[in-house]
Amino acid sequence: MPNVRRSLTIIEENDERVQQRRAMFLNIKKTPIDMDYTTTVNMLIELGDFLFKQDWTKPNITMETKEAVNIVLRYISSTTLKEEGLLDQYRDALLQNFPRLVELYQQATAMQKQNLLEAQKTEQETPRKDKQYVS
Repeated sequence: MPNVRRSLTIIEENDERVQQRRAMFLNIKKTPIDMDYTTTVNMLIELGDFLFKQDWTKPNITMETKEAVNIVLRYISSTTLKEEGLLDQYRDALLQNFPRLVELYQQATAMQKQNLLEAQKTEQETPRKDKQYVS
């Protein structure tokens, strides 16, 4: 499929998510993966699209780890892997580490939310100094 060049404005929260995913792949101990920004965005779009195609009449929308890994591998292999042997190594590493990577992401997200709530609380508790005008 040919590539289509688009200009894209990404909100700050989504930019943080993209950067977190890139960092997550760089932190794989045995085989760090340096995924570029555009590839990461495309991968996240495909993962999200997969979830949107699920049956929303059910109480839970789920994705098999194997399905997620296959999508991730497609983007990793399109950018960094050329040899089939390396692809197998990455597949094994992802299957072994995927639950831990997701757990780390969830912890980081929870910490970010907590920090944001604390910052908002502090902002609300800080008394505002109104300007006083002398006539």
